[in-house]
Amino acid sequence: VPGRRMSPTDLLHNVQFFIVAGHETTALALSWSLLLLALYPKAQERAREEARAALGDRPAGAEHLEAMPYVKQVIEEAMRLYPPVGMLARDVRGADILVGRQILPNDVLFLPIYALHRHHMWWERPNQFDPDRFSPEAVRSRDRYLYLPFGAGPRVCVGANFAMMQAHIILATLVARFQFDPATGRLPMPTMSMTVRPDTGVRLAVKSI
Repeated sequence: VPGRRMSPTDLLHNVQFFIVAGHETTALALSWSLLLLALYPKAQERAREEARAALGDRPAGAEHLEAMPYVKQVIEEAMRLYPPVGMLARDVRGADILVGRQILPNDVLFLPIYALHRHHMWWERPNQFDPDRFSPEAVRSRDRYLYLPFGAGPRVCVGANFAMMQAHIILATLVARFQFDPATGRLPMPTMSMTVRPDTGVRLAVKSI
């Protein structure tokens, strides 16, 4: 609202939103992507070959992204398995019937994105990492609302395109230069508070190539 000043609480909430939505979510998408590539060496090698062909010894930039579709598919598949935001909440504006159940104005609906992305009804081998699920052909054949890492509709994440570009650039630069292998110890488990985080962090063995 023009001329309106934020209260200290409003300011705090906005800063928290920018930190969580703009930084932690992208960091989580990259962390899970690197872990999955470490666990699936053939996928990592394919991503590396694509990135090195596009980049050589240069860091990635926006101008390189079209030449690296598989690297993007890795990120998309990582966000299917581990969506940075695993659940969304929406306020009900009007009465309706949903799957035989009445919902009323001011009810709150929770959308379990994590469960949707791993539902056996909609995904073949839903718990397996397979970036080819996000090939152009596969995406065209699938209902767009089965994959919602950024939400959808009028409240879709306003930074979705920027976040994907940022993650794509960073992951391509990393896989072109480094080999990632699993570290010793147990694998992290996803835990959900506001975001889907690895409970112990992601620890990898990294070497230059």
